Amino acid sequence: MQNRHIWFLNLILAGFAMLMGARIGSDWKRANGRYSRLTPQPAAVAAVPVIPGSDRPLTPVGEVVSKNLFMPDRSNDRPQATIVPAAAPLPVVIGTMRLGTDYEALMSEADQPATQRFRRIKTGEQVGPYTVVEIRDEAVVVEFQGQRTVVNVYRSAKSVIRAAASPPPTAARVPAAPIVETATAPPPPAMTAAPAAASAPANAGPAPNLMPDIKVTIEGNRRRFERDTMFGPQVWYEDIK
Repeated sequence: MQNRHIWFLNLILAGFAMLMGARIGSDWKRANGRYSRLTPQPAAVAAVPVIPGSDRPLTPVGEVVSKNLFMPDRSNDRPQATIVPAAAPLPVVIGTMRLGTDYEALMSEADQPATQRFRRIKTGEQVGPYTVVEIRDEAVVVEFQGQRTVVNVYRSAKSVIRAAASPPPTAARVPAAPIVETATAPPPPAMTAAPAAASAPANAGPAPNLMPDIKVTIEGNRRRFERDTMFGPQVWYEDIK
């Protein structure tokens, strides 16, 4: 009797277990079906109908409409040409010297007078429009608008020596002023009898001056003319006839 009760209890437990398993399986399928419905499906894209193009040329209005109004090539503005200034004459280098670890150069601008031109320049200083970027024993590197140039010391110094050795241009000789002589009447017959009294000594002193800016002096048998000019005193002689 007891064994029968145990078999009956086991049968009830087995049926309950089968019932619970079937319910759990149905709940699992129901949950999976709900999540599958939440997954987005790709929508079908309708094909765009292709319209055959027209071979007719565009009218002026159609050409304006078909182009972008904000394209750069439709602007009236034209790029302005960049004017690059010409490079100035290179500075003159007469020599370099080393003071400890630093260098200095004796330089000047090309268009300065020789009496006040040369001065001591260090690296980083400017000589006219040029900036000194490097000083060496035999050359100086200068920069103008990003372009560097090497100035050789010996060649630059030779150009200065040649300019100093060349003679200055001679000034044009000022022509002498014309000499105006006035004719006088002959002396009366009474005075011709004594020529010694009428003749003056050899150095009679200054003669009558016909031109205020010219000094006239009688020296022997010739006249000495002298006047001051912008180039100094000018002297010339003329024989007395």
